[in-house]
Amino acid sequence: MLPKTKYARSDDVRIAYQITGDGPFDVVWAPGTMSHLDLDWEIPQRALFFERFSKFCRLIRFDKRGTGLSDRPVKMATLEERTDDIRAVMDDIGVESANIFGVSEGGSMACLSRYMRAAANPSAVHAYEQMNGQIDTRPILPSIQAPTLVMNRTGDPCANVEAARDMASRIPGANSRNTRVTATR
Repeated sequence: MLPKTKYARSDDVRIAYQITGDGPFDVVWAPGTMSHLDLDWEIPQRALFFERFSKFCRLIRFDKRGTGLSDRPVKMATLEERTDDIRAVMDDIGVESANIFGVSEGGSMACLSRYMRAAANPSAVHAYEQMNGQIDTRPILPSIQAPTLVMNRTGDPCANVEAARDMASRIPGANSRNTRVTATR
């Protein structure tokens, strides 16, 4: 059974989210460029991943504005608006603090076919990728106070390991890890 989809209001946009698990702490899963809460459960490897993840925490997943089950406004959201969407979801649930698990903006590009078409239309993907290419978080990295682990997949064609190491070096006390991911069929 699919978890119930709920909606949080962020300004004039409704943000779709789902909650699974009931562990001792909350993790908010901030998706990559595109996501689709319901279609995640149709992809066996993704469903298994989220089921396992939900065994040790309360996992809060959402579709960013413009993607998946969330409203699709006519303009691209700024980084600040997308960050505020996380706050809106947390407020709707009543969560004051949570661990944030951010997935690379291009992470879901590895998914195929129906998932990609349902998650966002081609013009939205293009616009988000253009905007994401302009984001520079380096000036704010030294101000991060939360324990931080910067990970990227070994051999990732989009995320350079040296860039991840540079990011970690700019965050006080952060760790950087390469993660080997193997696909099974």
